[in-house]
Amino acid sequence: MAEPDFDLDVIEINPVDDLLTGILMNYEVTPNITYALANNYECKLDLWMPTDSEKPVPTLIYIHGGGWVSGKREQYALMFLPFIEMGFAVANVQYRMAHVSPAPSAVQDCRAALRWVIYNAGRYGFDTEKLVLAVVSDLGLGSTIRYQGHDIDLTRPWPRVTVSKAFRKTADWDPVLRHDPERFDLDLVDKVMPGFSANRPTVLLDYPAANASMARLKPGDRKVAERAEVFIAGLELANAYTELTDAAELEKRFREVIEETGDSGGHRPLPRRFLKAMADLPACGGIALGVDRLVMLLCDAAAIDEVVAFPRELA
Repeated sequence: MAEPDFDLDVIEINPVDDLLTGILMNYEVTPNITYALANNYECKLDLWMPTDSEKPVPTLIYIHGGGWVSGKREQYALMFLPFIEMGFAVANVQYRMAHVSPAPSAVQDCRAALRWVIYNAGRYGFDTEKLVLAVVSDLGLGSTIRYQGHDIDLTRPWPRVTVSKAFRKTADWDPVLRHDPERFDLDLVDKVMPGFSANRPTVLLDYPAANASMARLKPGDRKVAERAEVFIAGLELANAYTELTDAAELEKRFREVIEETGDSGGHRPLPRRFLKAMADLPACGGIALGVDRLVMLLCDAAAIDEVVAFPRELA
């Protein structure tokens, strides 16, 4: 059998050799799995699977940094080491760089990797749902955790409330009907968030269209955007939305921002290449999860400096 084309020497692991060796004793690494073929380019990932965990296994899809123009997946293995220590399966993904294929090719590759993980969930035992609950369970904490003196019940479904209803209840106005960005930010922090349950997560839905950023507006109610945020115990844990792929609407929003900043004289050009690329982007969405804040929650840390590798005093 031929030796796998996987060069661990690329990974700078000398400072943690003993730790990594101990972890790899309980892991099987399958390198160079082709998850997609695009224009004769083989998109590959390396699969790190725990050998001593019950399935389904919580799974991380790791997309390495480099601004879509540089980097190799092997160089970033230490970045997902905390998830390896917790027993996660990890799909470490390589995508097409901009010099190989222009945008939105890299994004399409990442979506293809996600589809590969979902399609192969049964074969490998990936758990493609319940990320937070999977982490909590892996740590032996059950479905209830304690954070800053509060017992928090994480069982699903999590309570949901619209921005309109939450603001009318706690701040006595409706930002969907009246745009006031400064008041919105202040009232969200000072009035709305303190009104959320201290013992349950809260999902805040249907942000005003003016706060849509690059989220799509709801087809049935264009006063609000398909955007939501997750809050637990006063922490803004995640921000999710359906991606706006309408290039004309995006250009309209860019022009509005340029006018609001007083730069209507043409000094700030429109991102034409980005707008052109959006024409080829299929319907999609995403969620940005604050991993540091999740670690805060699970470690009962009052400040983010307690869990990050390089707090401000060491920067």
